Amino acid sequence: EAVNRARSNGGPTLIEAKTYRMVGHHEGDPGTDYRTREEVEQWKVRCPIKTLREKLLDTGMVPAESFERIEEEAQHWLDDAVQFAKQSPEPSPSTARDHGF
Repeated sequence: EAVNRARSNGGPTLIEAKTYRMVGHHEGDPGTDYRTREEVEQWKVRCPIKTLREKLLDTGMVPAESFERIEEEAQHWLDDAVQFAKQSPEPSPSTARDHGF
């Protein structure tokens, strides 16, 4: 319905997507104080990315080689970004409050 509305210039559509945050609120938050390990595991099984991947593979819509190629390319991008960060100079402490909102 939302796709048809968009394609026919019917205006915007609000889509509510119920999802789950797999990690804590911040790097130091293990996320274990307010949810059980079982709850997290139940949501991992429902991961929409994994579910879509399995569906595309099972139906033959996308060959496994395509996913492998995408993952290799993403890993190269990540490796390049890490290398760039390691080679970049440390920022000046005087800029700590810059660009804060």
